[in-house]
Amino acid sequence: MVDKATNYLTENTGYRSEIGYANIRWFNSVSIDELTIYDQNDVKMIDVNEVVISFKLKELIGGKDISINEAWLNKASVNLRNEGNNGLSIDNWVAKITDLTSVPGPAPTDPSVFSIDKVTLVNSEFSLSDARKDSISDGFDYNHFTLKNLRADIRNLESIGSNFEINVQFLTAEDQASGLKIDNLETIFQTSLKKMAFTNLDLKIGKSHIKDSIVFNFDDPSAM
Repeated sequence: MVDKATNYLTENTGYRSEIGYANIRWFNSVSIDELTIYDQNDVKMIDVNEVVISFKLKELIGGKDISINEAWLNKASVNLRNEGNNGLSIDNWVAKITDLTSVPGPAPTDPSVFSIDKVTLVNSEFSLSDARKDSISDGFDYNHFTLKNLRADIRNLESIGSNFEINVQFLTAEDQASGLKIDNLETIFQTSLKKMAFTNLDLKIGKSHIKDSIVFNFDDPSAM
């Protein structure tokens, strides 16, 4: 069953997928061990030791949208690349996953929605790199960074086309290169082809405490 699932995901998304173990519980939740998704350059994009997902089956199959109640991830590593005009390396994968659950027939006029009500991350890691940008040697390198020892409570994750939004209610982590610690981050994070925003921001990092909102507007993602 696991082999069939990984082959199905790989063949229908174009992204190589691996699953070590999966257990479906009463058709409303699934636990997966050793889940790995590679990007289209065959670099690990998502690598999770353990994930438990809960959902309502009728909201997951047959419609154009994917709606998940909760996702709990332990020892997750997310490695994203900024691909300029194409957005982040994960954007196309999310669109492919959403397409797998859509019903046959004419394409909908509105883009598909991928949403998760609650996401919990423990013992995890997040990295982002932009090959177009030079590294910053002094201080935090926001073009190439890895956050380790990441713990987070995230609500209302939503991806619609090129628009992405999450409500970060709690996040702590440490920058691997500089050792700079994020003592706590609370914000509504939004990104699109024209904007990246941190609204209702409350950030405690090092000796700094930053509040209010930060918004970046640009003509296209390559100018970010």
